[in-house]
Amino acid sequence: AYYNCFGDTHKSIEYIKQALGIAREMGDWQNEGLWLGNIGILYNNLGVPSEAIEFFKQAIEIAHKIGDRQHEGVWLGSMGGAYANLGEVHKGIENYERALGIAREFGDKQNEGLWLGHIGGANVNLGEVRKGIENYEQALRIARETGDRVYEGMWLGNIGVAYSKLGEESKCIKYLELALGNAREIGDRHSEGAWLGHIGTAYVDQDE
Repeated sequence: AYYNCFGDTHKSIEYIKQALGIAREMGDWQNEGLWLGNIGILYNNLGVPSEAIEFFKQAIEIAHKIGDRQHEGVWLGSMGGAYANLGEVHKGIENYERALGIAREFGDKQNEGLWLGHIGGANVNLGEVRKGIENYEQALRIARETGDRVYEGMWLGNIGVAYSKLGEESKCIKYLELALGNAREIGDRHSEGAWLGHIGTAYVDQDE
């Protein structure tokens, strides 16, 4: 996947669209699909999910056509995120689940955990909080199996926040403190600050 190193997303899109044009001229399906999907990611990051979805649909069509199942899964999951950002959460879950199926088909534990976590977030947003926690717990198990400390911390923290939505502040604080400890161990100052803030709020809620 493309990484927008310099933070100028509009310029990135402009250059990748030029690369896309060349791939199309040369009949290079593989790179055409790759550039379409990456443009989709950048539009989603810009907060234009409807535009992102159009690019993801094209990338998915090409991946399907050339039998590139792994990229098909990545673009399906990414499109799920765009639908969720658009407020179409059920469509988001549908695409996450298709991506999850492909990740499992290839034994791709990293993306399996990622899509499970996103399904968890979508379920929490729909008010299906306990279902969301179950999804997060599955994602957390995978992060621990694969030694992915960043996602381990993320899912721990998200479980904590979800318990807060249920009013179960003691469980919330327990998971947030685990997430905080994880962030400190790996030197993730941004997450450390986020989880400290959530823990502070949880203690206030517990006293009310």
